[in-house]
Amino acid sequence: MSVSVTSQQELDALISLLDDNDTEVVDIVEKKLKSLGKEYISALENSLHECHNFIVQTKIEEIIVDINSIDLKEALQTWIANDSGLLEAAYVISRFENNTQIEIKHFNLKVERITRSIWLEMTNYLTPLERIKVIENILYKVYNLKGSKSNYTKVDNFLITDVIEKLSGNGITNSILYIILAQMLDLPVRGFKYNDTIILAWYSHEFLFDYEHNQKTNNFNNIKIFIDPLSGKGFSHLDMQYLLTVNETGFNDNIFKPLNNKEVIEILLIEYSKCFTQHFHHKYTTLNRIISELFY
Repeated sequence: MSVSVTSQQELDALISLLDDNDTEVVDIVEKKLKSLGKEYISALENSLHECHNFIVQTKIEEIIVDINSIDLKEALQTWIANDSGLLEAAYVISRFENNTQIEIKHFNLKVERITRSIWLEMTNYLTPLERIKVIENILYKVYNLKGSKSNYTKVDNFLITDVIEKLSGNGITNSILYIILAQMLDLPVRGFKYNDTIILAWYSHEFLFDYEHNQKTNNFNNIKIFIDPLSGKGFSHLDMQYLLTVNETGFNDNIFKPLNNKEVIEILLIEYSKCFTQHFHHKYTTLNRIISELFY
């Protein structure tokens, strides 16, 4: 149950007690601040920017994370129950990070614009490789989507809102955007987990249908072509086998298992959480608690 404070002054008075010598007082204040709810996040952030006490700053940051984590968990629980699409879940994670006030429909419109640009260049007689080249040309050249390997100092690259706005992501978020576009275009492109990232693949339609109902094996041979999410370029089975050799990864057909939406979001959350292993451990542990509660 949320409570309220009547002014920024009252909020600041509560915050000043976070450095009290009496731990019982600190516990009571923390609980009250956490119960305020998301409508007080902006006020808490204002207090954070005005605060020069490191201990209090740390506690305010942790309180903001705890308030946001309630929203994140509830939103993801609803999403898992309804499977409303990759964009919605990735958007919720972005909102957890930056408290964006921009509604999801803004990003939906941008994605729909890209989808239409690709659709206008597609024809029914194109081969999978030719269709991949169309997407590469539109998404990576016309819209100029960029990609870089996962860098845990660049939190923005894990946020789909930033990727859509700035058109620059990593292997995971570029893959998510690509899969969203493919689903809107009814193309059999899915991702598979490889080390700490996602690689894209064009599977046969029949295989994906059977897989969703019967969890078929022989994943590797049912891929027509692989796609690099960082560049949009297609590559062959021989190229993939070479990649396995270079990385000293033994061949295992399970590597190429197509990920469902829930598995994609789980990977995004796990890798996003690694951005906070060094400098914000509370946020890291909070995210991993949500992951263990919702995905395991």
